[in-house]
Amino acid sequence: MITRLSFCFALACAAPCFSTSIVFPTYTTPIISDGQIYVLSTDRTRLISLSVVGKEKWEHRWTTPVSLFKHSSGAIMVISGSMVSVVNPADGTSQPYLQLATSVENLSYAGEANLFAADVKGAAVPTLTLFDGTSGECILTEREAETVAYADDRTFVLTMGERKKIENGYTFSSIWIEGFDRKSAKKIWSLPDQRVLDPWHEVARIGNYFVIQDGADLEVVDSEKGLLSRRTATKPADSIGPSGLRNEDDMLVYVASEMNAHDFNRSKHTVYRLSVSDLKVLGTKVVEVIEAADTEAAGEFLISDALYRTVT
Repeated sequence: MITRLSFCFALACAAPCFSTSIVFPTYTTPIISDGQIYVLSTDRTRLISLSVVGKEKWEHRWTTPVSLFKHSSGAIMVISGSMVSVVNPADGTSQPYLQLATSVENLSYAGEANLFAADVKGAAVPTLTLFDGTSGECILTEREAETVAYADDRTFVLTMGERKKIENGYTFSSIWIEGFDRKSAKKIWSLPDQRVLDPWHEVARIGNYFVIQDGADLEVVDSEKGLLSRRTATKPADSIGPSGLRNEDDMLVYVASEMNAHDFNRSKHTVYRLSVSDLKVLGTKVVEVIEAADTEAAGEFLISDALYRTVT
């Protein structure tokens, strides 16, 4: 049995330590599978496998950067350009799994939906293409789509945007969100005029409803009919959030943070649990933790990429 102590020891052995006030990550977030820890170096050219007690088992190198993920089949895979390969857990060698269209770039994988998403190279208007994660079959190609905000085996939720050129790049003149039926790829509903003009809107599905975060507001959407309501999220005054929207036991859960600028370790984070679709608060819990940049569940473990700050 993997113990939490041995897991923490493994991570400590996997990453070097520096005597500075800010430690930048040397490896990507690890993936745990069948008693092995898989992690990429920050330049994404070295894949390292370790045992749960921190002993390196093998290292495999690529000539170009790759991305690492665990497929819904349970296999460890890497993406290199438009090629998806399966990693041999014994020695790190790989075999081709899918060769997607060479006209795509920035390929990524969503395990919950068994879905690949990629941008179309050279498109006059930004275009997003979605592929089935098992067959590689193209499911949907959508112009003006910026991100896959949410996907499961029934529905895609895409964040759409109209880009506006500026001197050193672009910004957005408008953002809207659209829901699609996965089987038919037909649009079901649309939410126009999002107030926050960036494509990174958090989405959680609770039963037949989607809850979408737009700045400090929450939009409740019927999965078939569209928008039901929009209201400001319940949270302390001057707090940051809501963030980390998720479904927990058919309740909406999110966090609002009151940051302590003098000591970040004393910041207060309130976890809210609400019913859906009425967004009634059912419970709260206040926690004090180091400021966390990201968290990821890995079996019985919760891996956190944490930030350490020095305040003067």
